[in-house]
Amino acid sequence: MNDVKADPPPKPTELSDRFVLGIVAAYATAFIVFGAIVDGPWAIIRGLAEIVTTRDALLTDYFGLGGKGAACVNAGLLTLAACFVYYKAGARMSGAAVACLFLVLGFGLFGKNLFNIWFIVLGVYFYSRFKGEPFAQHINTAFFGTALAPIFSEIAFSSALSFAVALPLAAVTATVIGFILAPAAAQLFKAHMGFSLYNMGFTAGIIGVLVVALFKSYGFVPDPVMIWTSGNNWLLGW
Repeated sequence: MNDVKADPPPKPTELSDRFVLGIVAAYATAFIVFGAIVDGPWAIIRGLAEIVTTRDALLTDYFGLGGKGAACVNAGLLTLAACFVYYKAGARMSGAAVACLFLVLGFGLFGKNLFNIWFIVLGVYFYSRFKGEPFAQHINTAFFGTALAPIFSEIAFSSALSFAVALPLAAVTATVIGFILAPAAAQLFKAHMGFSLYNMGFTAGIIGVLVVALFKSYGFVPDPVMIWTSGNNWLLGW
């Protein structure tokens, strides 16, 4: 009797990277549409200008700073821009990549804006070029590392420095932070041996502490910020 080999079980269908990226982009677009509905175009433009030109250390609620419409449009546009970078880099849309993009969307409501994240991303890109490796290999590090983006805004729009000095200093500081993020994350991974889901958060925290300590040693002590809104439950709920 001849042995009959059973057919191998079908492999689960993998969603294409473009399809997954399209889903994230659709969420981001929904934020933009919602922002356009709740506020008019001029209110959104004024709010975006306020958001990108203001210090945004914790806690700076963009709803209170620029308005509900501007905050949602900022989050949506920022995430669409990040999706475009992922697309151009040819990055795989792994679970980590999706988590990274949704973090950008969420923190686009406070802390990350259309201006302050890009020098950190540029620093990681420079590191990838320095190592001769594709940027796609480090792109998650770049966008997870934008947790430190408020440092750029804190320096660039500080009242303690003239804008002509503050902006270049902020750009250089953020670029250097981006450049050291990837090697720092690789080394700090040994601190918990993989028993943490938040390696980049841990790395960003360590680097942030060092940066703040360095600036405080030169007498640059940021003033605390507390912009917080409440309510809007019915509007945001639906």
